[in-house]
Amino acid sequence: IQDLVRHNAANEVLDEHEIQQRVNEQVSQFLQRKSYIYKRYLANNSVIEVRGEPIPNNGYVITYTDISEYQQMVNALQESNETLEHRVEERTGELTKINQKLGTAKAQAEAANLSKTRFLAAASHDLAQPLNAARLFTTSLQHIDLAEDPRGLVDHLSDSLQNAESMINELFDIAKIDAGVVKTSVSHFAIEQVLSSLSKDFTVLMAEKELTLRTHSSQQIVKTDKKLLRRILQNLLANALRYTRKGRVVLGCRRLKDAISIEVWDTGVGIAEQDISVIFTEFKRLHHRGFEEGSGLGLATVQRLCLLLDLSIEVKSVLGKGSVFKITLPLGDSRQVAAVRSVENKAIHSSVKNTALTILCIDNDEKTLLGMGSLLSKWHHQVVCASSYQEAISQMSVHDCPDIILADYHLDEGETGLATVSRFFDYWQQQIPCAIISADPDAFVKESSKAAGFLFLQKPIKPHILRAALSRFASMKKYD
Repeated sequence: IQDLVRHNAANEVLDEHEIQQRVNEQVSQFLQRKSYIYKRYLANNSVIEVRGEPIPNNGYVITYTDISEYQQMVNALQESNETLEHRVEERTGELTKINQKLGTAKAQAEAANLSKTRFLAAASHDLAQPLNAARLFTTSLQHIDLAEDPRGLVDHLSDSLQNAESMINELFDIAKIDAGVVKTSVSHFAIEQVLSSLSKDFTVLMAEKELTLRTHSSQQIVKTDKKLLRRILQNLLANALRYTRKGRVVLGCRRLKDAISIEVWDTGVGIAEQDISVIFTEFKRLHHRGFEEGSGLGLATVQRLCLLLDLSIEVKSVLGKGSVFKITLPLGDSRQVAAVRSVENKAIHSSVKNTALTILCIDNDEKTLLGMGSLLSKWHHQVVCASSYQEAISQMSVHDCPDIILADYHLDEGETGLATVSRFFDYWQQQIPCAIISADPDAFVKESSKAAGFLFLQKPIKPHILRAALSRFASMKKYD
């Protein structure tokens, strides 16, 4: 047996030590009458499977099977598997690196986006300050009897300031939407509430251009963010007004199966088919000759707000004949509509709008104070302007309590308008109607002002909004 095993092992690719080890193993298994199996790898690359099985009467059967082809397939599969595993490891490593890079890029993009939003917030605040002062000055000039030439210059200046203000507001709104800081407040309401309000606002504007605004409203209940929907339709109507020279604009509803379509039609210049896909791009203007160009941001804001509210928007247009913009809204539930009472009282507003008031203005910007003082004086109010608490009380004794306080939120040396107004309450030993004014777009400023029970006005202040606030305060004084 030893000689047989040694002879067979010598034909394999084995050294002397391995041959002797094979002889010892085979003899041991034979003597113990055990089954065994092993493979012989010959020098000619053949593979022989050897099996030994004990049989009765001390016999032993040994079989030799050529499994060369089978072993080649096994080796090929093993090699393929190892290659595949290696490729998977390499690809996994590559994907891990790519994911790490994407994670880093995402973090950098988010940081850049946040930085952009903060920058635009700061820029909006800083730009709003001089704009606010300039708007106040121009409004004051418009209340003065001027010759025809300077009057035209003042009107053009006022229009330019209004355009600059609109562009800054639109730009910052887009930045807030892109940064994800615009929060939606979805509710159920009658679409008529929004359409009737817009109809009142735009009817006069349309009439100034000798256009007709037709509104086809509905009592249908819809479900979306009421404030943001109004902003969308307001931008669409403003766009229709800008690019319609004659004819009419139609604001209406169309009931669908499970939704409602709000549509704005115009008989304006229209949009070429190839331009429809780009009109929602920021700062994209189609340069229609003879028409006042907008900021190029109105429709970009519309598209972003529609995406935010998950509303579909459709545009159809015929060049030279007009356009239609359609917004599709989900239907709401009338059972969830909260009954809201209107607090507007036109009779009271009309009777008190010319009431003379004593107004204390607090602002650390000298030009804003000058502009505010000039405008309020033109409205026949008595105005005291100061940049701080100390400067104010140096002009007003404890017996000269104002009717209203208008205070900027950010004052010098870290002082806030809220804290300063509180000191005035202590000084005059009573609560005084107050409006906090700020160009800071941070929601905290607005919320903290309202939480303190004060009216909040955003800079730049539109004169008609300021006048409405004063009328409201005057009505409180009249019926106090």
